[in-house]
Amino acid sequence: MSLSHKLQEYRQSNKLSQEELANQLGVSRQSVSKWEQGLSFPETEKLITLSTMMGISIDSLLKDTPDEPVTPPPEPPAPTPEPAPERPWLKWLSAALVVLVAMVAIAHLYREPASPTPPDEPSESTTPVETTQPPETTVPPETTLPIETEPVPTEPKLRTPELLELQAWFFDFARDYRLDYMPRFTQENGAPTDSGEYLYWAYTINLDNWGDQKGTMPRSYVDETVWNYFHITPILHRSHHKQWGFDEETQVYTAWPDSLRPQPFYLLNCIEVDDRTFTVHATCYTCSYYVEPGPEDDLLRQHLLEGGNTDLTPISEITLTFTLSVAVFDEPLFFSYTETPIP
Repeated sequence: MSLSHKLQEYRQSNKLSQEELANQLGVSRQSVSKWEQGLSFPETEKLITLSTMMGISIDSLLKDTPDEPVTPPPEPPAPTPEPAPERPWLKWLSAALVVLVAMVAIAHLYREPASPTPPDEPSESTTPVETTQPPETTVPPETTLPIETEPVPTEPKLRTPELLELQAWFFDFARDYRLDYMPRFTQENGAPTDSGEYLYWAYTINLDNWGDQKGTMPRSYVDETVWNYFHITPILHRSHHKQWGFDEETQVYTAWPDSLRPQPFYLLNCIEVDDRTFTVHATCYTCSYYVEPGPEDDLLRQHLLEGGNTDLTPISEITLTFTLSVAVFDEPLFFSYTETPIP
């Protein structure tokens, strides 16, 4: 059992969410998520704290061992088969999308029918045209069928708990993967091959794990990250004016003195799914004043998701297409990212 599995088993056996465990350790939720997926490793100080919490030595915590409980679990009434490896956000997202498709279909019943239009001319009506629903299909557990969805409207009458949860998921997704630093590219032209397009993005998505190396990145990390998320190799490595210096001898990037932008706010407008490929349309908002991470940022997020975003201004419309890379812990593989400024 690896450290990531031990950590996940400990958290679940103690009925802790990733956020609750992160608060106990003094780190972000994203850090705990990446530890459990094996994408990053806790610092020495956090390893000591974890070993104390789990009641095991650091050596036992780090050593791969045969599967065994990290903490003594309550005696079960009867033997049960081991659960399949957890992919919580993937399962939740698939289930939420199925619910949203049904929700939209029901919502159509309460809308007025669209005005008929000539076959060769697009309708100017914004009301979706009802389509015949296919017969219901029994889906075995853990099976994901290809799903075709229409844009999911966000009018108040359709703001169901399922839609709000999906919007909350994308809000965190957009911040975890720092879409504000994502290179702009289309599926037709492919992702960029110059390292300068990825440096701040690759740096910020791993911001909580740099430790004493904050402000530097090895070339190997940049190469691996660009391959995992964009499937681009090789890329051109060089210094970038007023951004990052590249040392040819050590193969290390060093950031020039600069501050990172505060994280913007994202509101999901609609999502389309075709098998494991997701196309997301969302609006990016910014605040008129600087917002530090913490209670004020959380309150603005809540206001945005609940429809009361008076302190936030929309600055752009984004469209993102990605699939889930089975080879890399169901991390996203990005196909395109475009952004249209709002005047």
